[in-house]
Amino acid sequence: MPNLGDKNRSKDVANFFVNLNRLMNLAKKIPEFKVVFVGDTAVGKTSIIMRYQHNVFMTDFQSTVGAAFVSKTVQTKNGDANLHIWDTAGQERYRSLVPMYSRGAAAALIVFDVSEKESFGGIESWVNQVRRDIPADCTIFIIGNKCDKEILVDKKEIEVFAANNNLRLHFVSALTGNGISELFKDVSESIPFDKFRNIPEELSFSSSTQKRGNSCC
Repeated sequence: MPNLGDKNRSKDVANFFVNLNRLMNLAKKIPEFKVVFVGDTAVGKTSIIMRYQHNVFMTDFQSTVGAAFVSKTVQTKNGDANLHIWDTAGQERYRSLVPMYSRGAAAALIVFDVSEKESFGGIESWVNQVRRDIPADCTIFIIGNKCDKEILVDKKEIEVFAANNNLRLHFVSALTGNGISELFKDVSESIPFDKFRNIPEELSFSSSTQKRGNSCC
């Protein structure tokens, strides 16, 4: 007749390896983070994303309607991360949709055109709008795009504004690709370590710690 103690120990060992396998599978799951692009129309938000995602620059695409997104897996100091990069429309009639896309973001990128003097003028308004909807630990970036053209904005003024408002600043060119990799590396590294801890609390080895009754089966 089999020893019931041995039988229960075998069940415990089996349950341990089942749960261990589940834990290993969960460990392979890459945490996901939302990154949202906002800014006036025609500043190059879509071009920046396309350069990063596909390393291409297109001149014949239409303005974004509403929003669109792409996903990309990146390596960070805290492990792999899957970035869901949202591209929002810059037209005034779509601006009311921005809060919906900003909510829950890990990073918000506000883009302006360095070749247009007026372009930087709307940044403060965008910063105030985004801050109303993003989480407290979301990092805000301001991005000066089109650095391949003549720069007509005051870079010193922009640097002071970024420092005074706790914003990260990058200057890039979607046309040439200059600064794009550095930008997204900074974005991915800005995500706090705590956000990478995504193993569900319900995963435990409870099977081996449950109290057993006196039943023989």
